[in-house]
Amino acid sequence: MLKKIVFGILPFLGLALLAHFMANAVPGVTPGEYYPPQEDTSRKIHVIGGGVLRAGTDNEGKEVQIVVPDAIFRQGTTLLYCDSAVFYEKANMVKAFGNVHINQADSIHIYSDLLNYNGNDRIATVTGNAKLTDGKTTITGPELAYDMNARMGSYTKSGRLTNEQSILTSEQGYYYADTKDVHFVNNVLLEDPEYTLSTDELWYNTETKVSSIVAPTTIYDGKTTMYATSGTYNTEAGLGDFTGRPIIEDSTSRLTANSVQMDKASGRAYAIGNMVWRDTAQKISVLANLGTVDQNAKSLMATQKPVMLLEGQDTIFIAADTLFSAPTKPLVDSVKMPKDSTTGKADSNKVVKMLDSAFIKKDSTAQKIPGIVDVDRPDSTLNKQVDTSLDVIEVDKSSFDSLLDKVVADTSRLIKRDTLPVKDTAISTPGKPDVKVQHFDERNKRKSMLFEEQAMKPLLDTNNTIEAAPDTAPVQPADTATYRFIKAYHDVKIFSDSLQGVADSVYYTTKDSAFRLYHDPILWSKEFQMFGDTVVLYTKNKKADRVLLDQNAMIINSLGFKDIYNQVKGQTIWGYFSDNKLDSMYVNGNAEAVYYLQDSDSAFISLVHLKCAMIKAYFEAGELERIVFIKEPDSIMDPFTQRTNEHMFLPGFKWEVDRRPKSKYELIGQ
Repeated sequence: MLKKIVFGILPFLGLALLAHFMANAVPGVTPGEYYPPQEDTSRKIHVIGGGVLRAGTDNEGKEVQIVVPDAIFRQGTTLLYCDSAVFYEKANMVKAFGNVHINQADSIHIYSDLLNYNGNDRIATVTGNAKLTDGKTTITGPELAYDMNARMGSYTKSGRLTNEQSILTSEQGYYYADTKDVHFVNNVLLEDPEYTLSTDELWYNTETKVSSIVAPTTIYDGKTTMYATSGTYNTEAGLGDFTGRPIIEDSTSRLTANSVQMDKASGRAYAIGNMVWRDTAQKISVLANLGTVDQNAKSLMATQKPVMLLEGQDTIFIAADTLFSAPTKPLVDSVKMPKDSTTGKADSNKVVKMLDSAFIKKDSTAQKIPGIVDVDRPDSTLNKQVDTSLDVIEVDKSSFDSLLDKVVADTSRLIKRDTLPVKDTAISTPGKPDVKVQHFDERNKRKSMLFEEQAMKPLLDTNNTIEAAPDTAPVQPADTATYRFIKAYHDVKIFSDSLQGVADSVYYTTKDSAFRLYHDPILWSKEFQMFGDTVVLYTKNKKADRVLLDQNAMIINSLGFKDIYNQVKGQTIWGYFSDNKLDSMYVNGNAEAVYYLQDSDSAFISLVHLKCAMIKAYFEAGELERIVFIKEPDSIMDPFTQRTNEHMFLPGFKWEVDRRPKSKYELIGQ
């Protein structure tokens, strides 16, 4: 019997062993492949709580389980709470109603009135007071969707994100829980107590508080508006790094560049590449490759080929190694300017008044001398009280002709202008026979001395002002007046159509519209070259109005031929302009002049070299009309053909036309 049992079992054991052997003998085949995979319980939705569980069918005849009240479901680490629910067990879906709450691993919480949840793709769609939060960031909207796998929430029917004090709204939004990034699309508005940001597309990180700008964006903080198309902005630290030629502007200025880095705390903006800054109130612009703007101090530092433009009918261009500009303090007294602390001298209104009174039209009671005629053109700008103690000597044409006859006996030796290389210029030709010459006697000594005491001695200083008569333009009240100063450092060049200049450094302020040029300064106007130890050019309506050449002052007038120049020098020289042309000049202290006399045919007759205390000269249509000498001059007159180098050039003469800027493009492209 036992043998039968054993032999009966052996065939089955043999088959089992054979199957086992064959399975292990076939390469690439494992026993597990013959068993169906186990069900993924992490994707299966389970009912873990609720009052009543009832089975039924929905309107489409699908089997459902109705859980009421206080239904609780679980899928992996995700819990679902609601007042009631319809559970599709076969489809692995839940429809939840009332006080819906989804808790994903205690990291993401979702709330709503209604929920449709597909457990297979793990996407939840919530409506009615929908809200998603990670504890720090909250997203709300009429409808939200959340992907449990990607951990991404989104809304497509408008939504709102709250992150601490910042609120962002848009038509569409996509929140990535793992990276804390939010992508906002269409009508994006970021509101913060410190600023607002509006755009059509924006990336924002709720952890770093950094906004990534990918579309035209406007940021406004109540004072400053910024436009950008690309870059980043740290909304918490107030740090911005913008590219694509962003624009920053406020009520008085505008800044743009290839890129701008901004620090809101310090108020500074760093502009890199093709910077353009403009003071819209003062109509001042600066071009440079690198600049720093302080929004709080309203200041600008520009380097790397900076050029400043003072906009007007005759725009003035200023180029230097470095440009700096900032507002000056408002005027306390808009009429009386403070005296210059570097000189201790009172304001130069007195200088101008003294200067005027020293050159009054002659007294009608003055002694008559044969050959003397009245002055044809009294200075219309000088109408102060006449000093009747002055004797005025005026030489008319006939007397002057006789004097010339004694100097030049052989007129055949006169050199005509048309025998020399001609340069077509509308310059003055001082010394024509019809020029009237006046001499003031020793009794004017007191006036001359007073003028010398009032001479300006400007020094380079931030708050330095070389005082002069105030601009006749209306002055704003002291509490609202705003003025700006400009400093240009090293290798300064100035260009306008009517005036050019060079210096090592320049200081300009809109308070008196004056340029102060230091260290080997030179100005050119038409065929005039002007220089001194310090040069101060006053402008009115962005046009030359008057100029002060202080210490070792000289004005040179080229007559269009080699080595032929009219020259005047002194301790100080005041020059006045009309229609951008030199109209008159005052030379004070050790005055010297070299000028050429010409006949009515513009032929050069003689060379005059004279010295006196003071000289005043008037110009009409670019030509010398009248010249006045204070105190008897010490003069030498040489025939033109017998002139010598000793008399042709004043001490300190230098003609440096090679330094003269030729065009604005020379400055912009330097």
